[in-house]
Amino acid sequence: MTEYIKLLVLSVPLVVAGVAFKMENSSSSRDTEWKKISPFTDMKFEGERIIAEYDGIFYELASIEKITSTELIKASKKEFGLKWQKRIREDIAEVLIAAGAPESIEV
Repeated sequence: MTEYIKLLVLSVPLVVAGVAFKMENSSSSRDTEWKKISPFTDMKFEGERIIAEYDGIFYELASIEKITSTELIKASKKEFGLKWQKRIREDIAEVLIAAGAPESIEV
C-alpha cells in the first residue's frame, strides 16, 4: 500500500505538468480561432448599411478599428464578390484584413 501511495505522490506532479503543457500549447490555436469570431450575434444589411446586433440591441455599424462600414463593404465586395455579405457576417476578421487592418487584429 505504501508503495502505491509513493507512486501516486510521484505521478501527480507529472500529470499536472502534462495538463499545464497541453493547456499552454492548445491556447495558441484557440486564440487563433477566437480572433475570427464576430462579436455580433446577428447582422443584416439595408442597402449599403450594416445593421449589427450586439447584446440584444441592433446598431448601425459605423466602423470597426477605425475602418468604416463603407470601407468594409467595398473591401468585401472586391475580395469576395457575391458572397460579400456572408463574409462580413461570418468572417469579419478576414474582411477587416482585406480592408487594410493589420493581420494581428482581434475582433
